[in-house]
Amino acid sequence: MKIVLVTIEEPFYMPRVVETIAQSRGGEIAACVILQPFSPKSGWSQTIRQQLMLLGMYGFIRQGLRFVWSKVRRRSVRSACERMGIAVFEPANINDGAFLEVLRGIAPDVIVSLSASQIFRKQLLALPVHGCINVHSAPLPRYRGMLPSFWVLANGERETAVTVHYMDEQLDNGDIILQRPVAIAADETQESLLKKTKAAAAEAVIEALRLLEEQRVERKPNRAEDATYFSFPTADDVRRFRASGKRLF
Repeated sequence: MKIVLVTIEEPFYMPRVVETIAQSRGGEIAACVILQPFSPKSGWSQTIRQQLMLLGMYGFIRQGLRFVWSKVRRRSVRSACERMGIAVFEPANINDGAFLEVLRGIAPDVIVSLSASQIFRKQLLALPVHGCINVHSAPLPRYRGMLPSFWVLANGERETAVTVHYMDEQLDNGDIILQRPVAIAADETQESLLKKTKAAAAEAVIEALRLLEEQRVERKPNRAEDATYFSFPTADDVRRFRASGKRLF
């Protein structure tokens, strides 16, 4: 099965996710598409403001030092792909007609979204034989949207999940392929939960690919009427999070 991965250049978790999937599927990863870590409607300045508000000055500096250290160690999605001989593409817009022609030349059986920052449109969704699938670190249809690791902690959940689902043009929508629970410890931080859910996400994608290949997928509804949606936390949300005793690190 020919697989194309779509992700963002994020050095803390995604290189390991890509490596785990690629190691499991041998030489079947035909390409990795790396998008900017923000949507086309925003930019670096907005992303930096959001991170500073969420993390605070100390946390922002901490993450900045981690980012620099990852550069020193060449820890990136691109570097991981280069080590494994996977072709890398970095289009400004994954739905651009010229890039769709590139993907048609690759002829993937399935496209896998791993924290992709852009909405997939109809032509892209229809391109692979087995469709486009996404992994979301939440128990869909609950906790659609941004930063579910923050929101499940903020809401006092004792368990979350990772969900692999078929994609359509709506965010975190489409039938569910599989869902795997992730326990939340009493002393869980957002950082520790992110590590748990990203590791679980890689294994869930591997299992979903196997089900697709063996034509054993049993679709489950991802009902919009049961959905809850969360956007990026506001300053008030972060204050309440901290006041409740929850920690980011």
